[in-house]
Amino acid sequence: MVNPVNTTTIKSKETNKTRPSKLLEGVGVWGSFYRIRPDKFVTDYLGLHLYLYQRILICMMMFCTNLIYCAARGQGKTFLTSMFCVVKCILFPGTKVCVCSKSLKQAKGVLLKIQQELMPNSAVLRAEIESVRINNAEGIVTFKNGSFIFMSVASDNARGYRCNVLIVDEFVLVDPVVIAAVLKKFLNVDRVPGFMSKPEYRNNPKYRERNQEIYMSSCWLKSSWGWEKLQDYTRAMMNPKKKYFVCGLPYQLSIKEG
Repeated sequence: MVNPVNTTTIKSKETNKTRPSKLLEGVGVWGSFYRIRPDKFVTDYLGLHLYLYQRILICMMMFCTNLIYCAARGQGKTFLTSMFCVVKCILFPGTKVCVCSKSLKQAKGVLLKIQQELMPNSAVLRAEIESVRINNAEGIVTFKNGSFIFMSVASDNARGYRCNVLIVDEFVLVDPVVIAAVLKKFLNVDRVPGFMSKPEYRNNPKYRERNQEIYMSSCWLKSSWGWEKLQDYTRAMMNPKKKYFVCGLPYQLSIKEG
């Protein structure tokens, strides 16, 4: 007599076999969606609120290789920069973000915003971050997926750093020679995702990720060298083959949004 087949055991084994693949498939689908809509990632995953103009800006910060944002007072420029940094680091594992400014105190502001405002309001973000170390000499936020955000003074002494995303805060106060000769040299390494080690993807320029330059500033004088840079970026933005973006928002928006 043949023993009856235990169908429950078979189903459970099949379920256990397919569960990891289904999980990875779901992660891939949602990861792709949130890379296209980082503003939805902020609200859905991190549970934080964004105004409409912040939604637009964080999407453009994700899409563009070169961006300038000139903000009036009270628009939360540092908050938005901090938000972009954590979203970029979570959605793109192994990303290195450098935040530069003329002074260490200014550069430290982005990291302090992550530590003092974003993390207390998002349990998920706290779970993503491995450690935060901020003092008078250095500042770094390390993520569990290998990404990290660090700060640097924009000076001739800041050589040897490497990053995939360069953010220059209050860039109009930084010497343009330092930006060209020192800071932009940070971007000579690419983020290499794990799949790039496979033969079918290796050395294929189609899958190469472009590094990013983001320049933030309060509105400044047209006599500044930053005005010429803004004009150059505006002309480049008109070229559909380039991923440039320029944005300047007036003080009325700050008042409207409170």
